[in-house]
Amino acid sequence: MATVGRTIAAPLLFHNLVMYFIVLGFASWCINRYINGQTAHPSMGGNGATGFFLTFAILAAVVGIASKFAGGHHIRSWRTDGLAEAGSSSLIAWALTALAFG
Repeated sequence: MATVGRTIAAPLLFHNLVMYFIVLGFASWCINRYINGQTAHPSMGGNGATGFFLTFAILAAVVGIASKFAGGHHIRSWRTDGLAEAGSSSLIAWALTALAFG
């Protein structure tokens, strides 16, 4: 029964890791354009909250990626101490992601 949880969790964990890498790449690209002052493009908003939004998005992506590595360690070992580590880091990553939403 425990192998069912592991086989379901591993692809979802990998998918979530890829999504955090996409968020990190896009937010890094946007903050680079924002710093250079190239915000005249219609997709780039130039209000006062843009810098804070991008900073929190990058922070949430980095913490989320670290959380997925902790989750991968838990899937590999499948012990309660790995569950506590993965659970606490994923809760922090989720909170930062919710903060980055605005």
